[in-house]
Amino acid sequence: MALVPTVPFVREGETAEGLEGTTDYENYFDLSNRFGTVVGFEPFSADKTIRVADTSAQSFGQLVGNDWISSSGLASKKHVSLNHDWEVVLSFYCSPIVSINTLSFMNSYVAIGLTRNANVGKVTGPAAGIGQQWGSASTIQNYVAASWMSEGQTQYDYSRVLDTQSWNSSSYLVMRLDASENKLYLNQYNTTYQMQQNLAVRSTSIDNVRGKAGSSAFIFLFGGFNWTYANNPTQYQSFANCAAKITFRSMSLPNLTPEIYDISLYRADGTRIEKDDAVQTGETVQVRCTVRNSNASAMSGGFVEQYPVHLKLANTAQYPTSGLDPFVDSSHPVRVDETTVAASSSADTPTGANGVPVTLAGTTPVTVSYWATVSGEAGDAVMLSQQLIEDSFQGSHYATTKL
Repeated sequence: MALVPTVPFVREGETAEGLEGTTDYENYFDLSNRFGTVVGFEPFSADKTIRVADTSAQSFGQLVGNDWISSSGLASKKHVSLNHDWEVVLSFYCSPIVSINTLSFMNSYVAIGLTRNANVGKVTGPAAGIGQQWGSASTIQNYVAASWMSEGQTQYDYSRVLDTQSWNSSSYLVMRLDASENKLYLNQYNTTYQMQQNLAVRSTSIDNVRGKAGSSAFIFLFGGFNWTYANNPTQYQSFANCAAKITFRSMSLPNLTPEIYDISLYRADGTRIEKDDAVQTGETVQVRCTVRNSNASAMSGGFVEQYPVHLKLANTAQYPTSGLDPFVDSSHPVRVDETTVAASSSADTPTGANGVPVTLAGTTPVTVSYWATVSGEAGDAVMLSQQLIEDSFQGSHYATTKL
């Protein structure tokens, strides 16, 4: 029997230009309330929408001094690397502010950024957002701001730009990290055409992101309304319903095109198993494969992007594995190039919960090796499927090889 590599399977959504992240946002993010109780009233809908603020009931808001606030949001459960490019695309609906005689002030906003902790109520890190505020019908102002937040509160602005451009209650937000520039961008678009043509109606950016947030951080986003009643400010008073909703469109890695290739078997003495070589049931063999990022953009501008990933054994109907049973012990370790990463069963093995940890730097190939026992009956087909999982957004690439 011999290894005959097939064309690697490409999962839906993956392109040669990059890798799409997960769409399982409910498991990727933790939802929590900031002020009032909004999360839990309306969980993620089928179209990946979450309500983050509402004024239609007192329970949705919280009195803070003489101001009422309704706000909730999300934070990623795991760190996102700031050593490679990535992009998050959202659409949002935020009820337009209208003149309401019972109010003396109102502010609506959506914010997204990076935090050192995973608690959206205690955000500490750089943030960017857009909003609209008014103190009377004649003083409506739109704004886009880049700020530093600490313990959930804005401490100071890096920049704040006011404008009078028309406010589109349904818009798109694109947050993009440029790792080579060490810069975080936020753009607002009113239409998909504007987004496709990069014709932002509002934009801001934050410099020295790694200096402010570290080499990795949690992503957060939240929306909200702040309002003050003209009379009896501490008493909730019903007024025209206002709501803020966020819909996830995509999370992607434009400069990551993962590959799993040169998959081969070796005997215990180091001899490569070639075509037509006999392999016996129960024989111990070493599996070797090469993984890399083939996207040359990961090395543009003299900056070498680094992608933390994990390699796992896959075994599903679409990506089957049969005839090989991987194992790990001190005499049969898991290695990345010449470095031993596991010498006993653990989460960081091909069959472990995490998979084998690998860092893809630029387009440099990396060799992963591990041991397996040949199983099954003589003549049975042997299939090996492997999954490369990107750590930041949990996107996957698969390759299947037939023995």
